[in-house]
Amino acid sequence: MTREERASNLQVWKLRISGFNESGLTQEKWCEENGIKLSALRYWIKKLRYDEMTNNTPEWLRVNVTADNSISMLETPSEIQTSHQHLGCISIRCEGLTLDVPMDVSPMQLANIVRVMRQS
Repeated sequence: MTREERASNLQVWKLRISGFNESGLTQEKWCEENGIKLSALRYWIKKLRYDEMTNNTPEWLRVNVTADNSISMLETPSEIQTSHQHLGCISIRCEGLTLDVPMDVSPMQLANIVRVMRQS
């Protein structure tokens, strides 16, 4: 199956599942009325739910820690994605959080960022 065929099939099933959800019918009744195998409907419901859960992109917020330890927002998530294409970044993982920091961050700022991440 080509990429285009897969994309088309995916769209068909999204529409079908949307129709099922709006119908108010049971899975069995909807499949019977639409000539769809129950196992196929269940497969696609599960697949699309899994894809939706795993494809969520985390939102990023770039912050600036100043010398007096105050924190302010510098960029929105869309601005960060654009700027990261031009800068090298360091990824910091701490206490279940991940933060991308520009390579030119000062050691003092980096220490403050890690301190703030540990406190969250």
